[in-house]
Amino acid sequence: RKCDWWLGAFIMLEGWHERAYECQFGTIHSYSFKLKNWDTRAWDFAWVNRIGIFLSTWSKKSRGICVDKKNPKGTFLMSHDVDALDKTLAIKSKQFVFNLFNSINFILKGDFLNFSNKIKNGLNFLFIKDDWFKLNEIFDLELKHGIKSQFNFYADNRPKNFKRWLFDPSYKLNDKRLRLFNEKLKLNNFNIGLHPSFDSFDNENLMKNQLKSLSNSFDYKIINCRQHWLRFSWNKTWHVQEKAGLECDSTIMFNDRPGFRVSASLKYKPWNCHNSKEHKISSIPSVIMDSHIYDYNNYKDSEIEQKIKIWIDEVNFVEGYSSVLWHPHTIGKNYGWKKGFITLINLINKKKIKWKNHYI
Repeated sequence: RKCDWWLGAFIMLEGWHERAYECQFGTIHSYSFKLKNWDTRAWDFAWVNRIGIFLSTWSKKSRGICVDKKNPKGTFLMSHDVDALDKTLAIKSKQFVFNLFNSINFILKGDFLNFSNKIKNGLNFLFIKDDWFKLNEIFDLELKHGIKSQFNFYADNRPKNFKRWLFDPSYKLNDKRLRLFNEKLKLNNFNIGLHPSFDSFDNENLMKNQLKSLSNSFDYKIINCRQHWLRFSWNKTWHVQEKAGLECDSTIMFNDRPGFRVSASLKYKPWNCHNSKEHKISSIPSVIMDSHIYDYNNYKDSEIEQKIKIWIDEVNFVEGYSSVLWHPHTIGKNYGWKKGFITLINLINKKKIKWKNHYI
């Protein structure tokens, strides 16, 4: 009774420790490893939801109200950040460096089997040809399973300098394949969102221009987004997104690990410290994406189902509301991550958990 449960939930939900860290040291964007000496248990469970369940149960019991046992079910939003339509030199270079970095870590640990596998994967990625336009394949898989997902598209029309060439997608919105795919999305009630450029996270003009470009090109009112590379500032990003006209963001997640970055699985309006009131924009935290499984954790095939199940079960247990992310081009043979994508779909469908069609 002496514990301020509401304050505890608020501090976690609003990432207050990260906000304080950013004010002192600058943004980490979305890399958990930059938060030194952090208690990572905060990210392992949806504590905010659990506090709500605890307080509700306590209140009912104290008033003699029977607490019914039930079979809770969470809600998931399937989303896809469209980072590539074709295999480019920039992506080949980045993925080769990533594989090389991981292979060095393995050899330092004396794990020569994974070292050789990573070197082999890196070389295969460089030299084996593959068709990366996988949007229709993803679409057909989801339609078969009753999923109406959201596809987030890049829409920056500026000429490429080296930084934009290296970090941003290379495709253009006038690509004929995208035009045809866009019509199919709208016809089947899938959703379309913005995937803002690498340098847009704190720039209102860039956000506005890219939102306008995507809306005009696809003839669709865009209100949802996720920042490219999960580039994010607690102090600025939601502010520039809502100023641009966006209404819902799903950036909150760590790049380098799955879990609950704000200890919560729910849709909420974040707190605006500048005005001491809630933001107009809503946030839906994301809990897991493909690279968590294959790049940062390097799980064995036999482990993948169990590892994904951990996060699905927690969202389900707290009747939460979370986004999951899979990049379409990774289901091809270069990456070979299609099995994990199907595993994710099957695990959620197996429990008859709800799929949310739109972030509204």
